[in-house]
Amino acid sequence: IVGLQLTTLTVFAGAFGVGIGFGMQQIVVNFISGILLLVERPLATTDIVKVDQYEGEVTRIGIRSLTVKTFDNQRVIIPNSSVITKPFTNWTRTDDIMRTLLMVGIGYDDDPHQAVALVLEKVKAHPAVLENPGSKVLLWEYGDSALMLRIQFHTRIRGEIGRGDVRSQILFAIWDAFKEAGITIPYPQRDVHMHAAD
Repeated sequence: IVGLQLTTLTVFAGAFGVGIGFGMQQIVVNFISGILLLVERPLATTDIVKVDQYEGEVTRIGIRSLTVKTFDNQRVIIPNSSVITKPFTNWTRTDDIMRTLLMVGIGYDDDPHQAVALVLEKVKAHPAVLENPGSKVLLWEYGDSALMLRIQFHTRIRGEIGRGDVRSQILFAIWDAFKEAGITIPYPQRDVHMHAAD
């Protein structure tokens, strides 16, 4: 009666419905993922996590998304589906103990037994390094220019001294101990052979 073509209106309504359906699909996925997070509890507020490229402390878990406060003091809103459908790391799921690995090279003319003993002494002497799990210093490989020592120790993420500070302080202590003992940290070296032209 009005003069509208019902076929055109039907096509428009169908396209509109499909668009709404696709738009609602992600919302429903995030909603269901939020329920799964609340039921399974793979993470909780105050946990230290890494989701995709974002690492920091979980400050809020909602039905649609969670909020992570990064170490740069940024608040990142992450859809719940990213946590449910992709691998993520929860550093504090059961405890806040984390291992740190360091690699230090010494010269081939130096005594590796002495170097290992010195480094282990300095690592164990640091107040933030845990006794259990124990620390290790290993002669790891014969490098091109140095004997490589692998240093591993454990600290608490929420300790009084930050993990980066502990790492720096131990490296300084190793540097001072090597200087005092006359142990060298060599520069990369290359042998160049020159052949005279005929």
